[in-house]
Amino acid sequence: MLKKLQDNLTGVAALIGVVVAIGGGFTVYGQLQEKIANLEGLDLDPIVKEIASQNVKFEKQVAESNQRIKVLEVEVKLLKNTIEEIKAKSSNPLAN
Repeated sequence: MLKKLQDNLTGVAALIGVVVAIGGGFTVYGQLQEKIANLEGLDLDPIVKEIASQNVKFEKQVAESNQRIKVLEVEVKLLKNTIEEIKAKSSNPLAN
């Protein structure tokens, strides 16, 4: 008889644990639903405008950087040509 009572109590305790776990899940679900409902009224237009403004600024900076890179590439080519000319002159003993 004591064994049967112990088994019943174990079953009840397991059932209570399952109910508590399910209730906790519903509580978290309710909290998430509430947070989502609070976000629905949020006005995102100012944030979107700021992002668009920053994007335009970024695109201008990228364009300026690309232009500077092109200028630097031309300068590097000129310097390489100058170095080759100096090497050619220095390797020719009759040029000096």
